[in-house]
Amino acid sequence: MANQTELDGFTYCWSDHATGKVYVGIHLGDLSDGYICSSKAMKQEYKERPHDFTRQILFYGSYSICAKFEKELIAALFKSDKNTFYNRSNGKKILFDDVIKNKIRDKAQGRKMPYGHLEKMLAARIGKPGPRKGVSLSEETRKKISDSKRGVVTSKMGHKHTLETKKKMSESAKNRPVITEETRLKLSILAKADWAKRKQEKGLVY
Repeated sequence: MANQTELDGFTYCWSDHATGKVYVGIHLGDLSDGYICSSKAMKQEYKERPHDFTRQILFYGSYSICAKFEKELIAALFKSDKNTFYNRSNGKKILFDDVIKNKIRDKAQGRKMPYGHLEKMLAARIGKPGPRKGVSLSEETRKKISDSKRGVVTSKMGHKHTLETKKKMSESAKNRPVITEETRLKLSILAKADWAKRKQEKGLVY
C-alpha cells in the first residue's frame, strides 16, 4: 500500500464503544492534523468522553475514490443496522433512523393542509405526466403484487350477467357519446377540484 503522505485523503470509521454507534467519513488531509469528523452529534459526544472512541483508517487514496468508498460503505451498513450510526447523510441523501422517522411522523400527525393549498398542488399537476408514468415494474415486484391478490374475494367474484343485462349494456355502449380530449381534460379538472373541496371541508390530514 502507498504511503499516506503521497495520497490525497482517507476514509475512516469512528467507533463509540459506550453506545455501540459508529461514524464513517472521509477527510482531505493528514492523519495527524487533529481532524475529528463533520458530525456535530458525534463531536459533542467525543468532546465529553474521548476515551470511549477509537478511529480506524479504512482506506487511503485520492479524495474521489475515498468518497465513493465511503458512500458505498455507509449505504451497505446503514441498510443492515441503521440505528447504530452517527451519520445523518450519505452524500446528498439524508439518512433517517427509526427514532428520527418516529419524530417526523408524530410531528405530522394532526396537521391540516392550509386552505387552498391542495387546489394549488392539483393545478400545478395539470397537463403533466404522473410520477409513475413510464415506470416498469420488475418481475419480482409483479410477482409480489400477484401473490398479495391471491385468495382475495371481491364483491363481483363469481357473478355472471344475464343475456338481457348483457344486451342492455351493449345497447347503452353503442349510444354513448364520443368524448373529446378537451372534454376529458375539463371533466378531470372539475373532478379534482370537487375532490379537493370535499377533502378540505372534512379537514385533510397528511
